[in-house]
Amino acid sequence: MTNSDPCEIEIFHDVEQRTLYLHLETVHDGAMLCKLCEILNENIPLAEAHKAWQHQEYQYAKALLFMFSVCHIMVLMHPTQTFDVSYIRLFKLVASTRLLY
Repeated sequence: MTNSDPCEIEIFHDVEQRTLYLHLETVHDGAMLCKLCEILNENIPLAEAHKAWQHQEYQYAKALLFMFSVCHIMVLMHPTQTFDVSYIRLFKLVASTRLLY
């Protein structure tokens, strides 16, 4: 993972079912968040950290837009029992952007 590609998509192919499974890994995943924190700690001054986090969120939104465009069913996994309401704002943003294109 570099600073320019904070999102990774893993692809699994089930030959028998003729199905592709896409797994989006982003800074919202624990392992990716740790990697990003190490990169930010080493390479980016504290004053520019906010700009870097904004870039990560932008890349995440683009990856979600792609996933919503190509996937029939999406499953969101969250580490706690409570739903993070910030997803509602993000999903509304992705939905409105998707209608534009």
